[in-house]
Amino acid sequence: MRTAPVSLLCILALAYGCGEVGTTEKGGADTYWEGEVRILPGDTAFTPCGSTTPVRLTGPGLDSIAHRYTYLHTATGQWVKTWLSGRMTLPVAAKDSVLQAMSYMHMDSEVNCPPVPNEQMEGKYVSLNGGGMGIITTQVMLLHGGDAVLTTTAPDSPMIEDDGTWGLDADRDLVLEIPKRHATFYFTWEKGGLRSHLPNGAPGPAYKLMGPADRMEGTFGRTAMWLAAVATGQGDTLRAESLRPDMSLDSLFPTPAAREALRASAPDTLGMTEQKLNSLWGSSEQVKDVNALMRTHLMEVR
Repeated sequence: MRTAPVSLLCILALAYGCGEVGTTEKGGADTYWEGEVRILPGDTAFTPCGSTTPVRLTGPGLDSIAHRYTYLHTATGQWVKTWLSGRMTLPVAAKDSVLQAMSYMHMDSEVNCPPVPNEQMEGKYVSLNGGGMGIITTQVMLLHGGDAVLTTTAPDSPMIEDDGTWGLDADRDLVLEIPKRHATFYFTWEKGGLRSHLPNGAPGPAYKLMGPADRMEGTFGRTAMWLAAVATGQGDTLRAESLRPDMSLDSLFPTPAAREALRASAPDTLGMTEQKLNSLWGSSEQVKDVNALMRTHLMEVR
């Protein structure tokens, strides 16, 4: 489940202008770095944003970084967002990669780098939990590129779907963010699935891997099929499977006639009166906006 450190750091070297393997650019300009720092006794590590592979941090700027880290009263082992300038030394035999911090810029314990999706963890994970209402099924679908769908089904209740994003943090824990709920969920990978974290940090329910993630499952598939059918009727060759939530409707329906055809089909497809459509359609700019309208409609008719 982990990315090979050497290959990733070589990519970082190319991206950030590091020197040759096992060396730094003597006399060269320092490079700007943005990532997260963790300081433990005898171990100071830095994980660049966009990576889950930490490197050892050293150099003349380390004193300032350590002072600020301590000043923020961080928890033991906490990763803290940090900006610095420095130079990377790539690994040679029996040596670790090292980032030489030349100067400290800024540190903020209230933010973190965006989680990084890992294609090896993509899939559909399901948890079954008993309660006063019977068996509640929770499904987490981790899609390629970092999209996610959280689905909850309970007896005698409508299915609830929420869109989100996912990725791994600096501890390589899986982070699932659901903006509509203003909620963040944490999971640890274990054989055959995921183990959720309770708010107090204790292990929560297990989620079993049930197969590959299918973006066309659920409401999004229905929305995509509708959009593709309207585009095809206008002479386009749009495939439903190629649609993504962040695609703009204007890019998919580039002509006034195509956009009007889509709007004309919306009242029946979304079960809306003309008055309600007039109040909502103007703010629908991306596929995910239309999908939200479809989701509301389906919940009302279930």
